[in-house]
Amino acid sequence: MTAGVVHRRVTGSTQSGRPLFYLQITDMKDTYVTLFPHGSETQYPTIPQGGLVYILNPTIIPSRDGSQKVALSISNSRCLIHIGQAVDYGVCCATQRNGLKCMNAVNKEVSRYCLYHIRKTQEDVNTMRCEVSTGYCDCFYLTS
Repeated sequence: MTAGVVHRRVTGSTQSGRPLFYLQITDMKDTYVTLFPHGSETQYPTIPQGGLVYILNPTIIPSRDGSQKVALSISNSRCLIHIGQAVDYGVCCATQRNGLKCMNAVNKEVSRYCLYHIRKTQEDVNTMRCEVSTGYCDCFYLTS
């Protein structure tokens, strides 16, 4: 049994025209797992963004490119149980370079910003400090 928060519900079609449906699940700590349910989208309940779910007996799908990422697959709608809404679920308040809102999930109790934007801001601040960015500082020392 695995628990997670639904971050995104993706629907569409493949290049061959087959319908495509999957859920992106998060633990609200910058970890995302894709969940592929078998069957059609109409067989599964519409779980809202931020919905807390149990995933029963998932099958682990290893990455095809050899990376550490994995995906999960479930056989039917009884393996996905919506148990409530995550109170601390939120979406990052930062803006991306292209002007669009960042869509990463965050734990609102911890921060309003995702780890990427926290690290980016920290790097920007550190480059402004001469001691951190250059290794020395042009400070004047008074000698008596």
